[in-house]
Amino acid sequence: MKFSENKPYIFFSYAHKNAERSLEIIKKLEEHGYNVWYDEGIEVGTEYSDYIAEHIECCRVFVSFVNEHYLESAFCLDEIGYALDNHKEILIIYGDEIRNLNIPSGIKMRTGRQQAIFMNRSNSIDRFYDELFASSILKTCLIEPEKEEIAVKKAIQKAEEKIEEPEFCPTYEQKKKAAQIIDVFAMFGVKLDSFCGIAEGPSVVRYEFVPGEKTKLSKISDLRDDISLSLGSGYVRMICPIPGKKAIGIEVPKNNPEKVDLEEILESEEFVGCNDKLAVALGKDIYGKPYCFQLSRMPHLLIGGERYSGKTSVLRNMILSIILRNTPEETKIVLMDPKGCQFTSFIDSSHLYRDIINDEKECLTVIADLLGKCDSRLKLFSESGVRTLDAYNSISENKIPRIVIFIDEAASVASEKFSEFERFVCGIAQKGRACGIHLVMATADVSNKTVSGFIKAMIPSRMAFKVSGMIESRIIIDQGGAERLRGKGDMLFCPIGENAPLRIQSAYVSPERAAELVPSRCAPGPKKKVSPIVFDALTVGVECGGISSLLLQQKL
Repeated sequence: MKFSENKPYIFFSYAHKNAERSLEIIKKLEEHGYNVWYDEGIEVGTEYSDYIAEHIECCRVFVSFVNEHYLESAFCLDEIGYALDNHKEILIIYGDEIRNLNIPSGIKMRTGRQQAIFMNRSNSIDRFYDELFASSILKTCLIEPEKEEIAVKKAIQKAEEKIEEPEFCPTYEQKKKAAQIIDVFAMFGVKLDSFCGIAEGPSVVRYEFVPGEKTKLSKISDLRDDISLSLGSGYVRMICPIPGKKAIGIEVPKNNPEKVDLEEILESEEFVGCNDKLAVALGKDIYGKPYCFQLSRMPHLLIGGERYSGKTSVLRNMILSIILRNTPEETKIVLMDPKGCQFTSFIDSSHLYRDIINDEKECLTVIADLLGKCDSRLKLFSESGVRTLDAYNSISENKIPRIVIFIDEAASVASEKFSEFERFVCGIAQKGRACGIHLVMATADVSNKTVSGFIKAMIPSRMAFKVSGMIESRIIIDQGGAERLRGKGDMLFCPIGENAPLRIQSAYVSPERAAELVPSRCAPGPKKKVSPIVFDALTVGVECGGISSLLLQQKL
């Protein structure tokens, strides 16, 4: 094997009298894949040189084949001692001339990992080589044969060929912003190797970069405010790294965000092609594609965000999606609106389980009743030998509808009696999935007083809109990021089973348009014919200033 300074190598030192046997050992080492550097045999009395010291500093393993005269020389003390001072692995081969191991005290007092192998008459050549190649010190410098290296390179090349990188065609403005981002990082000593991808959504654009080697991700994430200042684009959010990619993502808000119309999502293939009765048209993702999810798989949802960030709009989208996809016999909805003005679009819907509830105390009573309905349904399923609502409906003539509970401003409901509210909500969250009762709860008061740890444990699916700080973001989705959203329907969605939040722009439909869509699906039936005697009874009541059964008997 040809010697290479770019690979780990052995420094092989030997006395002049041991030259013949030393060259045989070196040849054997090279045949076994070792990279060996050696000089001509050293004469006793030779002075220690800087040239030899330089190679000792660069080698990984120091091997010395010594005889008795060399071991007693000053050169031996300098050479082996210098190797020990540089914390090298030491392997000493003793020739057959050595009778007594009188190693100089200067070497004995030094520290380092050492091993001795004897090459004398009592130790056969085969046994010597077995001991030599079994040395753990020597194996630290082993280099794989060239054939194996070529095979490894080919395997890596084939694996890289199978990976298909998505093509992207950024615009001039996007290339310009990507260059600005690279320049800002370079200004702070952070290297980005390449601009590798782009994802454009309705409200943000994500620029993807491959970071340089040995670059700490914490350095990148600390520069988010500097990037925001450089681009003049408001809050910038960073993903370090992007899940499933060897790259980082920098999400920059658009100057002119696009509006997402709910009717467009309702007509998309993603929503129409979904077989789930509780499919919800949510909006568009970071790639600009329609995004829908199945509420039955969540199976409950916790929504948090500051006021006017888009919570009520997304609740309206969910209610409308369920109403347009189900008959009143299949699904009922319960609407709790302490404000009294958020769900007026659905006031005449036949899907309502009961009238819209505006009183906080009444909300608690209804939640308690629904928890009792969970228990009664589970008891019915147990008697029928089934476990879920779908299984029961498949064997029973009396179909049981699903119930979806929507609570807007849960903080107002919880303020009455939080302990009872927490117990009722967690009870429904535990039992609701099997019996077909689902809970969607939204709140603007993002604090531990409203969103307790117990509630979060029972409702793993979360949705975060813009919040005031990182603490509120951690309360909702257990990580930061929601404080850097732009508002107006911009959200981080964390469905159950996802490792990282999804950036979604919520769709919008006005309350007036929502009210127009609801009757088209829930139109009232044909009017029943009213008996003429009813009009006669009303006429009597008007003429006499009142009405009673006795009066009707007398007049009619």
